[in-house]
Amino acid sequence: MAHVPPAPETWTVLEHGPLEPLADGCWRIVGALPNMALPRTCVVAKHRGPEGEGLVIHSAIAVRDDVLEAILVHGEPRWLVVPNALHRLDAPAWKARFPHLRVICPPPAPETWTVLEHGPLEPLADGCWRIVGALPNMALPRTCVVAKHRGPEGEGLVIHSAIAVRDDVLEAILVHGEPRWLVVPNALHRLDAPAWKARFPHLRVICPPAAQDAVTEKVPVDATYDALSDTFTPESGVTLRPLDGIDGKEWVLRVHHPDDSVSLVVTDAVFNVPHQRGFGGLILRLIGSSGGPKVTFIARSLMVKDKARLAADLRTLAQTPSLARLVPAHGDVVEGDVGAVLRSVADALHR
Repeated sequence: MAHVPPAPETWTVLEHGPLEPLADGCWRIVGALPNMALPRTCVVAKHRGPEGEGLVIHSAIAVRDDVLEAILVHGEPRWLVVPNALHRLDAPAWKARFPHLRVICPPPAPETWTVLEHGPLEPLADGCWRIVGALPNMALPRTCVVAKHRGPEGEGLVIHSAIAVRDDVLEAILVHGEPRWLVVPNALHRLDAPAWKARFPHLRVICPPAAQDAVTEKVPVDATYDALSDTFTPESGVTLRPLDGIDGKEWVLRVHHPDDSVSLVVTDAVFNVPHQRGFGGLILRLIGSSGGPKVTFIARSLMVKDKARLAADLRTLAQTPSLARLVPAHGDVVEGDVGAVLRSVADALHR
């Protein structure tokens, strides 16, 4: 029988259920909040670290001794995750009962962390996610991609075209690892980069060489893509390569998944925005920025220097082995016959 340490005076038990198994190494407890009909859930998960196996307690609930004993059967509580200020109610009691617990929470948001409307963290493939959010005063959606990267320091996360997100979404990101690389793909996608750097000072900011001066105006750049070929390799899970025909203004980020499939992440060279409603949607339609996969009129005017070379490179990307999806920074993910879509976009450049 697991040893249950004595409860401190602050250990106030409200009505709650049993420890319910969700999957191998993961459980939950559903309990009540004081003076509210809203249920709350504490999640218990196994964690394997240098000290061996232990337990992560997420959004802790003070529980009866029989339920605490059921938790301790699975391991020693090591990490107490307080996801935000609203879920700190029973954290002091758990820390008092288990003084060795390491308490962790998202870093505080800097004043520059301005959250606009956005969706959840959506899984795209093993080791790759996206968040779709709004741009200020525009109908154009924007996408932040999060991908796992394996380097000499171990696994970490690449944040591509960062969006300032709510704490619950930030917490969902941090479950998958520590943000290590902040990818600013061009000068137009630096909006929330300073806020991410302020919240995560250890982040290494990288961008294309052609964008370095503009990005540096907003946030210090640690390295440009061309200096990182030894760091971003297929074995690391993420690679970067320039897109031809646009004078280095955009590179493609490739995510290499454990099943050997590949996702291509593009920024402004290719949009896939459906027609939108309202006046903003009308503007997007009139300027040719919506209506399916395309190199937009604005991109052709401001980015593209050689349409033939860009078209040829899009056809080269279409031949990427095990190509699973195209993830544009603006618009819907393309899955299925991605190669055919890229060839169609390339063909349209000749019209």
